[in-house]
Amino acid sequence: MRIRYTLAWTMFWWFEDLPKFMSLYDDVEARLLDSTQTSEVQHLYTLWSLTAASERNGRLEPEIAKTEKRRQTLLSILEPLAKESARPNNALEAQTYLAMIQMHNVMHTGTDAELAVCWQEFGRILDASKPLGTYPVEMLESVLGELGAVVDSPEFDALYEKLVEVIRQRRSDGSAGEAHLKRAFQKLELDNPYEAIRWFGRAEELLIKREYQDELIEALLGSSQAYGTVGLRWAARNRTLAALVHTLQDFRQDGRIEPVSWVAIKQLIWTELRLGRVPQALAAMFLAKLFLAALRFEGELAQRADEDQMTYEVAFGLLLLRLTPDQLWAISKLHDSFEEYQLVIPGMATLFSLGQNQALRVEGYCPDSQTDQDIADFLDQWLNVPGAEHLPRTALLLEQPSVNFNSTILGCQIRLESNTDPVAVGIAESVLGGLEGFMATSDESDILPHRESLRIVTRAAKGDDELPTHRLVEETGASYFEISYSPKFRQDSADKMQQYRDWLQAIIAEIVCQFAVIKDVEAWMTKIADGERGFDRALAFSDMLTINDNVFGPKPPIRISDHFVADAREFQPLRTQLLVADPPQPANIETAKFGEGDPPFEFAEPENLKHTDRRVLSPIQLDLWNKAGWHGTAFMQYPNMPGPILALHFRDADAARRIFEDWRERWGIDG
Repeated sequence: MRIRYTLAWTMFWWFEDLPKFMSLYDDVEARLLDSTQTSEVQHLYTLWSLTAASERNGRLEPEIAKTEKRRQTLLSILEPLAKESARPNNALEAQTYLAMIQMHNVMHTGTDAELAVCWQEFGRILDASKPLGTYPVEMLESVLGELGAVVDSPEFDALYEKLVEVIRQRRSDGSAGEAHLKRAFQKLELDNPYEAIRWFGRAEELLIKREYQDELIEALLGSSQAYGTVGLRWAARNRTLAALVHTLQDFRQDGRIEPVSWVAIKQLIWTELRLGRVPQALAAMFLAKLFLAALRFEGELAQRADEDQMTYEVAFGLLLLRLTPDQLWAISKLHDSFEEYQLVIPGMATLFSLGQNQALRVEGYCPDSQTDQDIADFLDQWLNVPGAEHLPRTALLLEQPSVNFNSTILGCQIRLESNTDPVAVGIAESVLGGLEGFMATSDESDILPHRESLRIVTRAAKGDDELPTHRLVEETGASYFEISYSPKFRQDSADKMQQYRDWLQAIIAEIVCQFAVIKDVEAWMTKIADGERGFDRALAFSDMLTINDNVFGPKPPIRISDHFVADAREFQPLRTQLLVADPPQPANIETAKFGEGDPPFEFAEPENLKHTDRRVLSPIQLDLWNKAGWHGTAFMQYPNMPGPILALHFRDADAARRIFEDWRERWGIDG
């Protein structure tokens, strides 16, 4: 029988001789009619599934395939075996193939509800397999792993979670982590990034051991992609940098740079470009140059690397071209840094941005024959390069004593005002990345954001090497968080790292409670913190102080001037106008019109929107209004005065004053 099965398989796949295949099918079927071993009958199931597929795609005529008749024969062999309670392993295998036959039919002719019943049956089989050590769970692992590429439903996910738990029980945490990782990438391919984030988080937790380093790097880079897809760019950046740290493990041991380091550094460059952080993107680009020199790609790999490098250099140059005239003084000595690293495109962009047309000719970027109009035309093409809309309109040079870092979480604008020293910037990256990681998979069914914006500020304290602390400031206007830190703070012990992680967890929880109302705190915490391991997902790779140090050294370049080379030439800014104008506002705004037909999908499924595609609009800060004790409203009209006048009645004058201070800060004194 086995010889004939192997020959049939060969005729189908290698020789594509379907008549011979069908003849051998009949022979195998006849020899298995009285079989008592499911392990033998599985060969007939394989041949039947090939036959059914060939009939569906037109390779076999129905009268030759006889799929239904053959299915009935197969069922007649398996059903008695499935009832043999004295042979539980053999019986459960038979039940598995019966379930697969049913699923095979339902996948092509059934409904979602019928498919859900199939997934429940597979779940029952997995539960029954736990005490049966010799049950071949690898078979289900293979089948469900392939089905996951096309099936995306809660019922299938519940089944897959059972499968992963069985794999973990039978093999190891790492094997379970690999199964989570496979499902995460399937979710990305199925355009379900929020679910991908959940699965990547579970994979990361199980792949943290050294022997699974390659898989962990893959998980971190994948989760970075998922975070970026939903607009959570700080979490994306932190995950990419953490992946880069792990790719450099071999370099620390024996000086080798692996190709995956090139993949990670490219992704880091793009995350920094999308954040608009010029100094950090430049630091990554310099590191990428070193990687390429060490890797020495050849042939097609070298060509692709050159193309990748040119693409991100053009994007980096675009950020320089978007600098305002007030920012240009900060890059007057930047050009020679690019010459040292042979970065031609950014060097040219620097002179373009400064308005140094003559220097472009002198430095050899433009022929002497090119006129100013030729240069302007080239510049216009650069400013409108495809994909330019995906980069921020404002670039950050971090050359001032403080800088604003922004994030949007569930439509609430988070603005973190950070000092521009390495510790403050690292803390800001930790807080924003951790907050985004924790809140990534929350939606309006769990939590209701009520603040338009929330402000966080960093303050350098006089303490020497003390852990950061924070407080909620309620003095003028809207409440905000203040983080006090020591510029000399260092993560130089395991205890300090754990204390820093504990502090991050505390401030993240308090920030969430300031900008959102949680419908059921206990249920939400059970779902996010326990079921989805939200805090682990948020904090595991959010210690940016340590990670920045591991990649860029104890003094990472923070400001653009940190990249200036010694004795750099200075090119004075000559440009006085923006190169990229704000988009024109329509002269006449049309009256809103009612749509026709069904509402857009996004209206019914807001949880599928990017965080950056949501916006909270509300004049009310709940904490302030609760303190103020609003209890009445009056309308007044005076002769010869514009009106009517709206008067709000509050019980607490100080809190009421802060409400109006907040309004004036947001909208001005005239509203």
